[in-house]
Amino acid sequence: LPVKCRSCFQENIRRATFSQHTQEICPKRRVCCSASNIQCQWDGPYDQFNRHVNECPYEKIRPLLSKLINDVARLDLLSQLQKQNQDLENNLQELQDHMEQMKNENESLREKLNETE
Repeated sequence: LPVKCRSCFQENIRRATFSQHTQEICPKRRVCCSASNIQCQWDGPYDQFNRHVNECPYEKIRPLLSKLINDVARLDLLSQLQKQNQDLENNLQELQDHMEQMKNENESLREKLNETE
């Protein structure tokens, strides 16, 4: 049996393709702004999507926001690398201290060995 879309009022839609109509074809299906990933809250019918995108303040500042997001990501990476570097420097210092201890212990044991000979 053919069905009618309650959103766009198109008639004679095959029941088997109705789901596809409501999700992909219907001009009145609800969609989010393409700038929703940068906080645009617009949600509206697909047939108004292009008009919204052309007027969307978030889309207008997308290039700047994208640059800032990339800069923040690079700063986060730099911070992680600096922490890793500090951890490596601390490990190196611990190893050098341990090596110094081992040298001193080795020297002490040599002296004791020389005394016993």
